[in-house]
Amino acid sequence: MTGPAQSAFRPVQSLWTCLSGTLPLLLKLPVCVLVTILLLIVTWIIRPFDRRGAWLRSFTVFWAKTILWICHVRVKTVGLAILDPSEQYVFVSNHASWIDIPILLACLPHHVTFVAKRELFRMPLVGACLRRTGQVPVDRANQQGFVDGLKKAVEALTQNRRCLLLFPAGTRAPSGVGKFKDGAAYLAIRAKLTVVPVGLAGTARAMPRGSVRIQGGTVEVIVGNPIRTADLTVTARGNLTKQLQERVLTLVAVSQHRLRGRQLPQ
Repeated sequence: MTGPAQSAFRPVQSLWTCLSGTLPLLLKLPVCVLVTILLLIVTWIIRPFDRRGAWLRSFTVFWAKTILWICHVRVKTVGLAILDPSEQYVFVSNHASWIDIPILLACLPHHVTFVAKRELFRMPLVGACLRRTGQVPVDRANQQGFVDGLKKAVEALTQNRRCLLLFPAGTRAPSGVGKFKDGAAYLAIRAKLTVVPVGLAGTARAMPRGSVRIQGGTVEVIVGNPIRTADLTVTARGNLTKQLQERVLTLVAVSQHRLRGRQLPQ
C-alpha cells in the first residue's frame, strides 16, 4: 500500500496498536485484582493459625507467580545458589516497574518483608495487602519518620526472622538504576545482617512506568555476592551504599547484555 491510501490507513494502524495493548490489559487487571482479593481473604483466615508465617509465605508466593503468569512475564534467575536458605539477609535491588515486587517475591528463596513508602499503605486494596502481609511503611518526606520506619524494620527482622528487601533509590527508575540512599545500608549495619545486591533487568519493558500496557516478556533476576556487615559501624553506611550501588549497576548491565536480542511479544 502506497501514497494517499497508506497515509489514510496510518491512523487506523496507530489505533490498532493502542488497542492491541489496552484490550488485553482490560482482561488482565480484573483477574489480578480478583487474585489479590483472594490473597487478602486467605491471609485473614489463616492468620490466627500461622504463628511462624509459613502459610503466609506459601500463599504470597502463589499470588506472585499467578500475577506473573497472568501478565505473561517469564523470569530467569542467576546466582540464587550462593544464598543460604537458613540465613537472614537484607536484599537491595534496583526498581523499574510495579512488576518487580511479584518477581522478587516469587523467586527469592526466603520469606521477604518489603520496606515501602507510606503512601502505598493508603491506597485501596494495595494498602490492605501490604498490612496483611506484614510489610513495613516508611515516611520518605519526613526524616524522623523515615528513621522510625527503619527502626521498626529492624525490630521486625529481630522478631520474626524474615529477610528484608529494600529499593534504596526510593522510586522507580525505568532508564536504569536510580541514586541509592543510605537507608538500606544503615538498616543492614544496625541489624548486623548480611546485605545482598540484586539486579533486575527487563522489567521496565515488561510493564513500563506510566503506561497502561502490560507487555510481558522475559526478565532476569541476578543475585550478587553477599556483603557482611558484622564488623561495620553506622559511620560506614555511605561507603556501603556506594559499594551496593556499584554492584547493582554491574549486575543490571550484565543482565541487560544477556537479555539483549530477545524480542518482547507485540
